[in-house]
Amino acid sequence: MKLLPKILLVLCLAVVANSYAQEEIVAPSDDEKPVEIPYFIIEEKPMFEACKEVPNDKQYQCFKEQLDKHVKIHFKYPPEALAQEIQGKVAIAFRINTDGTVSIIGKRAANKILEEEAVFLIRSLPCFIPGKMRGVPTAVTYAYFINFKLPDDYNNPQISKSAN
Repeated sequence: MKLLPKILLVLCLAVVANSYAQEEIVAPSDDEKPVEIPYFIIEEKPMFEACKEVPNDKQYQCFKEQLDKHVKIHFKYPPEALAQEIQGKVAIAFRINTDGTVSIIGKRAANKILEEEAVFLIRSLPCFIPGKMRGVPTAVTYAYFINFKLPDDYNNPQISKSAN
């Protein structure tokens, strides 16, 4: 009879010890945010199709050149901003998703008109070859600045008329 309580105690301790040793497996939920890695940290950088054959050490340079080229080709100074002689810099942060599409994640500008044009320019980017971390397609974040500056030879007709 004295042996029974000792056996029960050992069994209880064994059950308790085993229950703490188990690792809880939690399945990711659909509402969790995907992992986002900054451009300069990702192992395999996202790239434009034109940068596909470029060596790894030149990937950033090619990415930046292609991004600048896209902005230069598609850049249109908003007529309303021209009329009001609005200038300024727009900071825009975007994510290159695992499928290569682009999502705007942040924007900041002194003027809403310029901000909207910057968003349009980034949303019009072509589909990228997605970045990868440990061989797995991963969302990558990137920050970019667009400078809206009136041309040196700009002559606002509204101002000229009112000066006469």
